[in-house]
Amino acid sequence: MKTLLIALFFISFWSLLCAQSLDHLPVDSLLNWVSEHAYEIHEKEDAAAVHHYAYLTLLKAQVENKPSTLAKAAQNLALVHYVIEDQSVPDSSLFYDQMALDYLLQTDNKPAIAAAYKYIGGDYQTSDDYGSAQESYLSALKIYEELDDQPGAAEVYADLSFLYAKTKDFERAKQYGEKGIATLRTMGIPDTIAFAINFFYLVPSYIGLGEITEAINTADESVNFLQPYSADAPFALVKAYAWRAEAQKAAKNYEKALVDYRYAWNFGKSQVADEASMGGYQEGIAEVLRLQGNYAEAIPYYENYLATMVMRDAEEDLSLAETHLELADCYVQTGVFEQAVTQYQIAGQLKDSLAEARYQSLTSELIQKYESDQKDAQIALQTATIRQQRQIQWLSVGLAALFALLLFGLFLTYRRNQKTNQLLQGLNLDLSQKNQQNELLLKEIHHRVKNNLQTISSLLSLQSAHIEDPKVQGAVEQSQNRVRSMALIHQKIYQGENLAAVEMKDYLQMLGETIVDTFGVDSDKVEIEYPMQEIELDVDTAIPLGLIANELLTNALKYAFPDERKGKIKVSLERVGEKFRFLVTDNGIGWKDTISPPKSGFGSQLIHLLTMQLGGQVKIKSEDGVRTAIEFSL
Repeated sequence: MKTLLIALFFISFWSLLCAQSLDHLPVDSLLNWVSEHAYEIHEKEDAAAVHHYAYLTLLKAQVENKPSTLAKAAQNLALVHYVIEDQSVPDSSLFYDQMALDYLLQTDNKPAIAAAYKYIGGDYQTSDDYGSAQESYLSALKIYEELDDQPGAAEVYADLSFLYAKTKDFERAKQYGEKGIATLRTMGIPDTIAFAINFFYLVPSYIGLGEITEAINTADESVNFLQPYSADAPFALVKAYAWRAEAQKAAKNYEKALVDYRYAWNFGKSQVADEASMGGYQEGIAEVLRLQGNYAEAIPYYENYLATMVMRDAEEDLSLAETHLELADCYVQTGVFEQAVTQYQIAGQLKDSLAEARYQSLTSELIQKYESDQKDAQIALQTATIRQQRQIQWLSVGLAALFALLLFGLFLTYRRNQKTNQLLQGLNLDLSQKNQQNELLLKEIHHRVKNNLQTISSLLSLQSAHIEDPKVQGAVEQSQNRVRSMALIHQKIYQGENLAAVEMKDYLQMLGETIVDTFGVDSDKVEIEYPMQEIELDVDTAIPLGLIANELLTNALKYAFPDERKGKIKVSLERVGEKFRFLVTDNGIGWKDTISPPKSGFGSQLIHLLTMQLGGQVKIKSEDGVRTAIEFSL
């Protein structure tokens, strides 16, 4: 905390040059001033002043040491960083929102704590960390439901609906969206901004499920509800029109979609000075025109949209690749093939990984610098040669002395090169030794992590031996298996040559054997096969996949083959295009009297959460046994 205070002091002192007139105000007045002006930063172009007073407020709050005041000051800083889009510290909003939550947890202000969880969920969602976003939203929802705070719960329902729509879980998105609408109807406040926002958050869910008519009707209701509030909530109305345009586009009602996109674009421009923030609606206009076959008319909208994205330093955003491809199609259709080739090239570059793009950029820069240095050296050499020839013509007598001087210089250069080579050899040897030490250190770290996990597993084993309740004992044993699956990962790493990845086939075989030994299953009764090639995955991917495999194998061995029934389990991991597919199948009894797997158990919830962490999707079928397929991308 002292370090934070020192940093804030120096930042505030530097920013003091930008604004001084409000420094004398008390904390409460500064809090209100920052809250009122944070959203006006883009219009007033006074980010430095708002930034300064936000930090100053936190400094003054530290002196008063009131948790509620400190929390509000931290949330103001989070809001400022969010509005000014601080790219140098992309996690600033999350950092300060988390700080606010830590302060609020020292109080009994439950509504404020719930709101803090909601803000943190929004920060995680902005950074595409959907698993953490879901966890934060659910924490907020739990508090709101305990308080019977229906407006707060309705807001979180809308957030969860939009979150699940982004992760393509449209069924769950629809469920929470409709729950939010029902909550607001029960409260008797259907004609409000919050009600309309819940409505247009439902639109992407209906579109994703192919319920286009329902999507259009919902978008219509949202627009109608928001029309009277155009002055109070202009951006909500703009979004409502944009979502209705998306629904009309999905229904191939291109003329209606174009009308709504144009309204969103024009009305949005009238509300903000920064037209770049409304650029997405230009892209929507361009896409509809292209779908109509109006390629020439669509090109300027694509170009303007891409120009605004470049001004916002978004040229490395991989999501722009598709836009460049659509623009290339327009150029092809209009016969401007040179521009089409350019757009295809840009799209290809955007589809490369950011690390690869930076590497290529650095390599190109070094090559150009090398070639430039070579040309400069050649020019300098030619100039020196001409000068030397002239000197030879006029000073032939000094040729011998000049030649001797040249030999002496070459000798010195040779000696200098020798010393340099010896120094480089010494440095290379030191680097090699340090690399070996680092590898040993990494192996030791993984070895210690494995030992610690083994210790935890042993403690769980000892604990389970003293538990009489079979259900509790089973839960402890399952936790022991999960810990053991993570320990195997670290064991594979420090025993292997590659410290950055895990070979999955060998790991899954070891995991399967361990689980079979745990349950005491006879290998003649249940056979586990691994029809897969050797595939290496990084540790962050291997650990959640190992936990998923542990759950699926445990379920199969416990439930698939009752009454001494014989059977077979297959475990495989394969690359399918740009994705990976993980399969666990058995020829057991499947589910009885149900058409879908149970989802209420901890194991099932863990599988779904880990799959979301991998950014993948899980599909489970029961036909002649159970087949579980999980697809994810690295």
